[in-house]
Amino acid sequence: MMKRYIQLTLIFLISPILVFSQKKYENEGDYYVEHFQYVEAAKSYQKGFDEYPNEYGMAYKLAHAYLSYFNYAQAEKYFGIVSEHAVDKFPMSMYWHAETMKIRGEYAAAKEKFENLLHSAILSRLDKGYAEKAKMELQGCEMAIIELKKPTRDYKFQDIEGDLN
Repeated sequence: MMKRYIQLTLIFLISPILVFSQKKYENEGDYYVEHFQYVEAAKSYQKGFDEYPNEYGMAYKLAHAYLSYFNYAQAEKYFGIVSEHAVDKFPMSMYWHAETMKIRGEYAAAKEKFENLLHSAILSRLDKGYAEKAKMELQGCEMAIIELKKPTRDYKFQDIEGDLN
């Protein structure tokens, strides 16, 4: 009985410290985002996510920070983690994962992700206008796939001697 009491007491004493530490990173990152310092925000969110790897809200913010300073590879990675593990809490993560794939030139994978999104129950939970945007992005992926199959034209340019006029 006494051992159980000691365990519960330790849990209640340590829990606020852990929550404070997690919130510290998140609040720090939020501050940097408010001041458009996305690289610093990403560093703060990264520390928080490294320390609390099941905190998918932190991963979502981390992905947006990476997206905001055009680090699409990292944004794709973290949107993928969130869409895989916490799409119910963060339905937009599925859209942003597909979008970052498309930006990086992974058109076939992005097309598949957009198709999955458009046929899932998550579609109704997207922010306003993003369902239509997802349809347009899907069409963009399809067009890019077709265009990439066409042969590349080899244009040759040369300087013209003398006056033109």
